Amino acid sequence: MTLTIEEAKAIALVTAQTTMELWEAKVAKSNERIRGLKAIAAEVGCHYNHIWTLVQKGKLPLDRDDFGYSIQRWKLERWRESRTIACENELSRQTPSASVQSSDAFKRKHGKRRRKKAAPRESL
Repeated sequence: MTLTIEEAKAIALVTAQTTMELWEAKVAKSNERIRGLKAIAAEVGCHYNHIWTLVQKGKLPLDRDDFGYSIQRWKLERWRESRTIACENELSRQTPSASVQSSDAFKRKHGKRRRKKAAPRESL
């Protein structure tokens, strides 16, 4: 079964429209604002009191408007990506041998405490 030129054009048009709708939905979602500290904390994945620590350190860019605190979803995603990269870099700096060495040093320092064997008692 072969397609005619008109049928191929119709399929291409529908595919292009669907792609554009998906792209517009993605852009609309990334531009939406997450409002309220508890909603932001739920998106970040931490307690809402910890949000203040992040804001004070300049780590999380919150916006203040008439309705309270909010953040655009794309800013939150960018912040998450930067945290992921920072964590991966931190993990790559740590060598597995360092943890083994520190474990060995701990064992040498503290060692196993063994009880001294008691002298055998003479029975009466």
